[in-house]
Amino acid sequence: MTEFDQYSENYKKTVESALPVFSPPLEFYAKQKANLLKTEIDKSNPIGSVLELLNFGCGTGQIDGYLNEKNVKITGVDPSGSSLTYARKSNPQNIYREIPEDHLPEMGKKFDLIYAACVFHHIPTNRHEAILKDIHHHLKKGGKLIIFEHNPWNLITRWITSRCKLDQNARLIDANALTEQIRNSGLQVSGRKYYLFLPLGGAFWMWAEKALLSWLPLGCQYFIVAQKR
Repeated sequence: MTEFDQYSENYKKTVESALPVFSPPLEFYAKQKANLLKTEIDKSNPIGSVLELLNFGCGTGQIDGYLNEKNVKITGVDPSGSSLTYARKSNPQNIYREIPEDHLPEMGKKFDLIYAACVFHHIPTNRHEAILKDIHHHLKKGGKLIIFEHNPWNLITRWITSRCKLDQNARLIDANALTEQIRNSGLQVSGRKYYLFLPLGGAFWMWAEKALLSWLPLGCQYFIVAQKR
């Protein structure tokens, strides 16, 4: 049993209890990640063929629900069996599989895109490079890895994670350190951007973040895009 099993039934409530009073609901943050993933899916799939996706550390599968409209086959993996029960109920068309906490076992196929949404800060730092090498192994040639993480240089992020029960044993990761770990796994880093400067929706603000602010290392979260050559 993992520490996440005890929170799977009340995952949304547990996370939202740590957010500021002015924050939008948890779904807002999942949609933000899904929208960024959709952009990368479209870049990787100009002819509209079916892409194989792996959600590493999928939890309850919330992000997957916003991606199913794309031409994709989603597999999710997580050590929390209870969380996977909720993922299967929410996304019955997807495949979900329980895995060990310390590595990604052989999946029997390669993936076009692997994504991990705020997962690595829950993994001991000394296991990062080994798991990244497992991910490298499971990517097709030309396949992409996208990692979303909390930005430890953002004071609001530090305040939220200090209050969240799910993050009691977490260790926030500097973007430079994670970039170096990804490179050491053999993947080529092609981009790194910051987002969620303010919890605001709307097309204009999303455009402003992407066009004007994504270089600034002060967003609440960041994401890194890497590719297998």
